[in-house]
This record gives sequence, C-alpha cells and structure tokens, in this order.
Amino acid sequence: MLTGDTHPSAGNAFIYGVSIKNQIEARRRIGYCPQFDTVFDLLTAYEHLKFYGTVKGLRGKELEDQIRVLLKALSLSKYKNRRAGTYSGGNKRKLSVAIAMIGNPPVVFLGMQFISFFFFFFLPILHIFNLDIFKKKKWWTQ
Repeated sequence: MLTGDTHPSAGNAFIYGVSIKNQIEARRRIGYCPQFDTVFDLLTAYEHLKFYGTVKGLRGKELEDQIRVLLKALSLSKYKNRRAGTYSGGNKRKLSVAIAMIGNPPVVFLGMQFISFFFFFFLPILHIFNLDIFKKKKWWTQ
C-alpha cells in the first residue's frame, strides 16, 4: 500500500507527512525498487535517469548533476550510453537503485533482492547524498 501497488481497504498511512490517499504527492516522496528489475531494455542508464528525474520534477543543471552523481556512485558511468538490455543482472539492479534515488526522496523502499545489495554495495556510498547538489531546496517542498 505504501508504494502504491495496492489501495488500502480501510484506514490510512502517511509517507513523510502525506496521506497515501493522495497518490501523486505520496509517490513524489518515495523511491521504489521492486523485487524485479525495472529497466527498459532499449533505454540507456542516462535516458532512464533523465526520464525518472523529470517525472520527479528535476530540471536543468540539478537533473544533470544528480544523474552524474548517481552514475558515478553506482559505477555505471561507463555504461551510461549503452542500452540497459545489454547490462548484467548486477548493473540492472544498480540502475534500479539509481532510479529509486533520483530526486533525493526522503523514503526509499527496496525489494527483497536489494537488501543484501544495499548493505554490501550501496550503504558504503551513502555519503554521496551529503553533496551540495542534494542540500539545495528539496523538490518535495516546492
């Protein structure tokens, strides 16, 4: 229910102060990595992040900076212009994490297969989110 996959039959929940009944606003506050890879085979890593960043409301330099940082942090820079259908399973998972992190959401849901990936690969690089580009006014307050 929190990710928007299903609707509550009763009651309510809040994501960062926003009711899940307001799906558009609630989804702007989350990043989501389902248990399956969420990549389109014909798009590149750069195109994925540009698309999802735009959906999250990023534009211009802020969008390009976040794309650059995420590609570098997840070791995808050398693959940024290759179609995702050619990626290994690990690189597809890394791209899925980057998609979830674009826009600097305050809440990120990771599917079961991402838990070990998170602790062994992503946790050590969380410091990237202290960079100046992520300290600017947050998109969810605009």
